[in-house]
Parts: sequence; C-alpha cells; structure tokens
Amino acid sequence: MKMATFIKQMLEKVSTLEKKYQEEIIKLNKELKDQEEKHKMELQIKSDEDKKEMYQLMTMQSREMKEKMKEYQQELHKLQNIVENNKQEAVIQQAEILQLKEEVSHLIEFEKKTMDFRKQQLLEI
Repeated sequence: MKMATFIKQMLEKVSTLEKKYQEEIIKLNKELKDQEEKHKMELQIKSDEDKKEMYQLMTMQSREMKEKMKEYQQELHKLQNIVENNKQEAVIQQAEILQLKEEVSHLIEFEKKTMDFRKQQLLEI
C-alpha cells in the first residue's frame, strides 16, 4: 500500500507541475501576442528606420519566447510521459496486490482445512 500511496503522491505532483507548465505556456502565448500588438502599434508611429529596428527587436524577442515555449512544451511532454508510466505501474501493482490477496485467501482456507483435519484426527484418537 505504501507503493500505491507513493505513486498517487507522485501523480499528484506531476499533475501539479503539468498544470503549472500549461499555465506558463498560456501566459507566454498571451505575452507574445500582447508584445506583437504593442510592437505593431509602435511601428505604425515610428519612421521607417525605427520600424526596422523595432521589427528586429520584436523578431528576436519572439524567437526567444518561442524557444522558451518550446522548452516548456518539451518539459510538459516529459511530465506527461512520466504520468503515463506511473499510471501503468499503478495498474500493474494493483493487479499484483489482487493476486497476493487471492493467494493469501487460498492459504488461509488451506490452513483452516488443515486445522479441521487435525482436530478431526485428534477427536478420533
């Protein structure tokens, strides 16, 4: 049961991290869109030279954001794989627990029959 509790705790931690990364990705997407809108407005106001400089800056920031987003998505994918592996392990362990319970039940039943048989033999003597 300790292993099942451990797995459950790990699944909860992974789920929490997964939610955190998803929220961060959403936040980064929003920031990226906000920055793009802001830069578009600034480009309309500035001269052609300024537009060129702002575009280069925006492109660089956009690349950085996209790289950061890609890293978060990769981390999220890793976490999702961990969750799936933990779920599969939990299923295997549950099956093992059920099998052990069944074996214990058979052993208890066998022990009862053995004791009944011994009692019967003692009574016959």
